[in-house]
Amino acid sequence: MSKSKQLKLGAFMRPVSIHTGAWRYPGALPDANFNFPALKQFIQKLEQGKFDAFFMADHLAVLNPLLSL
Repeated sequence: MSKSKQLKLGAFMRPVSIHTGAWRYPGALPDANFNFPALKQFIQKLEQGKFDAFFMADHLAVLNPLLSL
């Protein structure tokens, strides 16, 4: 009897991108790393694509300019 195998999909995201000029792309959201409604939309899109996991590093706490006031 053969075991069935299933592919698990996961997304490691940094919504604004690693490229420093990505925020200039038409339609880009420059604040996407700190914009919860935008993050929620990204995650819902992943759910529609049947992704199993979403991961975003805790760099948000380190890079968030609002926390450094």
